[in-house]
Amino acid sequence: EALNAVHPSWHVCGFLDDDSANHGTSVFGYTVTGPIEAADSMNDETMFLGGVANYERPRSRAEIAQRSGMRRERFATLIHPVASVSSRATIGKGVLIFQNAVISDGASIEDHAMLSALSYVGHHAVVGTGAVMAPRASLLGGAHLSESAYAGAHAVVKNGVTISNGAVIGMGAVVVSDVAADATVVGNPAKPIGITEDPA
Repeated sequence: EALNAVHPSWHVCGFLDDDSANHGTSVFGYTVTGPIEAADSMNDETMFLGGVANYERPRSRAEIAQRSGMRRERFATLIHPVASVSSRATIGKGVLIFQNAVISDGASIEDHAMLSALSYVGHHAVVGTGAVMAPRASLLGGAHLSESAYAGAHAVVKNGVTISNGAVIGMGAVVVSDVAADATVVGNPAKPIGITEDPA
């Protein structure tokens, strides 16, 4: 809606949701038309974008994209009109970038990533496939938030540090060293408190 207010170019067809109790209901005036697999039956001009993010299920964005069965080209990328994205950054498919996010020179935002309001991606940093940055999370220069990793609100990742696949960074954490796959870290400096158990 924010994009259409600046330059009308999108028509929202509705939502897909696996919960059958929601089918036929309305969200913000748009109908929930069926489960995720229903994407495969829609016409070739329809595009899709995952709208979910959950630190308890950090792999959900990538999994939903895969389950849809859609070709990469069928995923829309939406960038809020007041986000700041360098012309020297690379943005993938199925990416959602909210208002006042900043993406710097040489940064790479891979497919199905989500950057919440006021998040910051430094120069040559990478936000991996399906990774999520919560509001005001910061990834400093050359840092790497790997596939399906989750950076909580106000978290900061030091330059050059790698957050491995599926790892979760707690709210306000300051990460100064690499984080192992599926680990959860909290605090300043961030310390591991366990392994993420992503339910099926």
